[in-house]
Amino acid sequence: MNVVPFTPLPTTRLPNVQTLPATILKLDEKKRTRLANFGRYAAECLPKFIQQVQFAAGDELELLIHPSGVIPVLTFLKGNHSAQFTNLTFVCGVDVPTRKNRFEK
Repeated sequence: MNVVPFTPLPTTRLPNVQTLPATILKLDEKKRTRLANFGRYAAECLPKFIQQVQFAAGDELELLIHPSGVIPVLTFLKGNHSAQFTNLTFVCGVDVPTRKNRFEK
């Protein structure tokens, strides 16, 4: 087996190229408050299925649900007058094949 040594290439700067600052996410507190209120409302409407309501990445509402609540919660989110969601972004779970109940609760 031949080992090829790593030789970094010299970097060059392009002339007249402006470096832009990093984009910083600005939180919309009104949007976050509306989402928090909706999360509480959904949890009150479906207490049997919604286990936890939380935010991720600043203003992304997450509803953590019991596995048996997938269909009822999605039906609620699509059909409830206060919700009427049309886009499902993420569904995730943890599968541990060695457990009796394979999916985490």
